[in-house]
Amino acid sequence: TFGSLPSKKPAAPHQQSIPGQAGIFHIPLDVSQTTIVFGQSGFDRKDPDYVTGYLLNEIMGGGGLFSSRLMRKIRVERGLTYGVSTSFFPLDYASVLSGSFATAAEHTDEVIALVRGEWQEMASNGPTAEELELAKVHMIGSFPLRFESTWSTAAGLLSLQMNGFSKEYIMGGRQKLIEGVTLKDAKRVANRLF
Repeated sequence: TFGSLPSKKPAAPHQQSIPGQAGIFHIPLDVSQTTIVFGQSGFDRKDPDYVTGYLLNEIMGGGGLFSSRLMRKIRVERGLTYGVSTSFFPLDYASVLSGSFATAAEHTDEVIALVRGEWQEMASNGPTAEELELAKVHMIGSFPLRFESTWSTAAGLLSLQMNGFSKEYIMGGRQKLIEGVTLKDAKRVANRLF
């Protein structure tokens, strides 16, 4: 099926940083809910800290899991949103760590402060051993679910090939990389990423 596709993608000119000025930008709308989208630079796929950063994203808010810090602090403990999640995107020309949530307009500033507080806490202290272990188990255990259908298998294999991974990566290399992340690594990288 993919035999006629080129074996290599064109070379990128160089990595780009996220453009624009940092800050909070309000766009007033006449609605009762406020939607917040936030982001910052992430790690390139070739960065030696990429896997650790991906685990840290999982801990912070990866996919809106109820075990994530942001979901626990903002939804479970305070009921201020139906969901909050973060995503780690290693794109061709830039890498992004982004997130989003919606909340009642009167709680906007409170939830932004909670997100910033968790960001700072992660930067200062990193994850706990329990959080790191749970993230590893989830990342390893959920990986086969990416290959449930013909479409998802083709998309997953294409993505891996486009990012330069061999079949050894699927057959255990990925798991070894994840299992090899130590708490010390996670704390160091959390300070760098957050």
